[in-house]
Amino acid sequence: MTHTKPDINPVSRYSLKEAAYFLGVSLRTINNWITRDEKSGKPKMKVQYRTANNRPFVTGLEILRVWQQTY
Repeated sequence: MTHTKPDINPVSRYSLKEAAYFLGVSLRTINNWITRDEKSGKPKMKVQYRTANNRPFVTGLEILRVWQQTY
């Protein structure tokens, strides 16, 4: 994970691939975070789905929240 705070817009929507890029982790890590957190059993990252095509996305605020949890 990157040590510098991601420079993103908190109200924008980002694909899972973009979230992985901004956080400096792999897409597999993002998918693991969405599935569940190993310690608590709860998802570490909350994902939403687009109405038109049902594709997953995360908000910039969620990316920043996950980054702040780590640092």
